[in-house]
Amino acid sequence: MVGIEEKTILVIDDEETIRQSFTDYLEDMGCRVLTAENGRAGVDMFGQENVDLVLVDLRMPEMDGLEVLAHISQNSPDAPLIVVSGTGVISDAVEALHQGAWDYILKPVKDLSVLAHAVDMALEKARLKRENRRYQQHLEQMVADRTKALEESEALLDAMGKMAKVGGWELDANTRKIKWTRQAYRMFELPFDYEPNIDATDRFHPSDREIMKDALRRGLERGEPSDFELRLFTAKGKNLWIHSICIPQVVDGKVVKLKGTFQDISNRKQMELEQEKLITKLQEALAEIKELRGFLPICANCKKVRDDDGYWQEVEKYIMDRTDATFSHGICPDCLQKFYPDHYKRLLEKKKSETKNYR
Repeated sequence: MVGIEEKTILVIDDEETIRQSFTDYLEDMGCRVLTAENGRAGVDMFGQENVDLVLVDLRMPEMDGLEVLAHISQNSPDAPLIVVSGTGVISDAVEALHQGAWDYILKPVKDLSVLAHAVDMALEKARLKRENRRYQQHLEQMVADRTKALEESEALLDAMGKMAKVGGWELDANTRKIKWTRQAYRMFELPFDYEPNIDATDRFHPSDREIMKDALRRGLERGEPSDFELRLFTAKGKNLWIHSICIPQVVDGKVVKLKGTFQDISNRKQMELEQEKLITKLQEALAEIKELRGFLPICANCKKVRDDDGYWQEVEKYIMDRTDATFSHGICPDCLQKFYPDHYKRLLEKKKSETKNYR
């Protein structure tokens, strides 16, 4: 319970003896007491002061208690309002509660402890309402913050999915319903309100449909993860290669969900295809290249080469038959000196003369 010490209480009553009696009692309990002799004065004072609780009579001049209740409860809905009235008409009590009264005490108040108890209960109720409102506001702020963080996280995930061309999916093992991320819808070129169906395999290439079915079946029945590649057709007829990973979520030994990804690997597959074509062309080109390998029997004197059939051939012919090489004939300096000494001598003298002139 909250104490009433140092609380400001406004007493609105046209009877001076009532105002004085309540003031003396409440001040003895440590309260600050304000008084008004009619409803109009009470409303004005409530607007000027920081009032914690109002005690108001119903039958008053200028502005009666019901009007006071309606005005204060409309402008300060958390203000504790207690009616203290001599009228015992049930309809008045009901109307007072309807206009915002928190409690109703009948005059004459012979035992003022009843008044103290009602004031204490109303103040405690006001405190709990304030705490509840603060707690509710705190929860609302937490929800708003987490919602914002989740939205930012989802936006980041969506942006990363678009950049990496990765869509996510989730399959509920009980309902068999599938959820996709926004990027998955984009990959399939389907509107965001489209509902994926586990049995709808027509989006996949006929040769690959069994791959998808087998991955789902092993995941649901045995809890086995899968990693596979397959082809699909988008809603607009575009052909894609995708790489999919399937991870089962197991709770208490039972598969409850399958979670996975779709990654567009069409560019990679196109590069692999082009690479395979290039390798084939290179292999074909290499097959056409003629090579000489192993030991070649060659005559130490005439330098003829013996072929695989045992015949001796000029080295030029042997090489030309087995490679794409073409020979151009000349004579080396040693042979020139041996077979044409005069010509060799003239060339040598000419070379020496040219060297001397150059210097």
